[in-house]
Amino acid sequence: MYTEHIVSLPIDVNSAFDLCRNVEIWPRIFPPCLDAKIIKQSNDKQYISLTALANGKVFSWKSERDIDVVNKTIRFEQTHKSPLVKFMTGEWKVNKYLNGSQIVLKHTFDIKNDIKNLVPGVNTEAEAIAFMRKSVDENSTKELEAIRKYVNYLNNHHKFSEKLIIPFSKSAVFKFLKDVQHWPDLLSHCQAINMLYEDEYNQEFEMTVSTPDYTEHLRSIRYIGDNYIRYFQPVPPPVLKEHRGQWSVKEVPEGVEVISWHEIVLSEQYANEVQDIQKEKEKFEKGINRASLNTMKAILNKLQGGV
Repeated sequence: MYTEHIVSLPIDVNSAFDLCRNVEIWPRIFPPCLDAKIIKQSNDKQYISLTALANGKVFSWKSERDIDVVNKTIRFEQTHKSPLVKFMTGEWKVNKYLNGSQIVLKHTFDIKNDIKNLVPGVNTEAEAIAFMRKSVDENSTKELEAIRKYVNYLNNHHKFSEKLIIPFSKSAVFKFLKDVQHWPDLLSHCQAINMLYEDEYNQEFEMTVSTPDYTEHLRSIRYIGDNYIRYFQPVPPPVLKEHRGQWSVKEVPEGVEVISWHEIVLSEQYANEVQDIQKEKEKFEKGINRASLNTMKAILNKLQGGV
């Protein structure tokens, strides 16, 4: 029996090949994979053990993998096989495709002659063939789809920060960052704050912000620590899948160093519509950093006695 599954990725061939070779990250990426270990390896060989779900049941096996870095190919064979399998071989092959790469995952396998009492509910040759084909098809599809999502997440992910030194006390600066109720008086782009919940350490509020081009309503959930305020948007703007960040304050000889840190993930739909993903991430970085720096400058102005 033979199966073949293919996925196209917006990354180069070497990066795609690393995902196929680095089996120890598979449990973090692949939904069916529960555990993956490299038992022994060299430049062109790997001996690995895997534990994964197949049709809702847990199976473990060991494989020997021949790694061809030049041709971006990994051929594998199960040495300690899953219960129904007489033999299982296959191949991960990475090819250049359009502006990115393509992974082709192949399996060739057969079942044992006597399969009775090996897997609950599998008693005939036809049931064993159907079970294995379904397992390989479903897991291969899930694995390649998981790689696609993981790559898109990394491709659309961006971290950045902005900072300013304010020559006043840490407590004075931190009070302005914490007391969001006063932000409409402090920040020209903040029109209103609607506090939904607040205690000593937690805040949840809605903020109305405006620019020359649009008005936006943002919901933020924040945790207040001793020297930082960590937050995230549970429902970010449609162009973003995730947006989280942190304000931190640290005493320095000149006063207080304030750092505004952000982590964003562009939505997959938006990322697919733009021509240059890096330029889009830089555009978001510039806009968000500008707002952060304006906030820090507004705090400095207030502390200096400005209106």
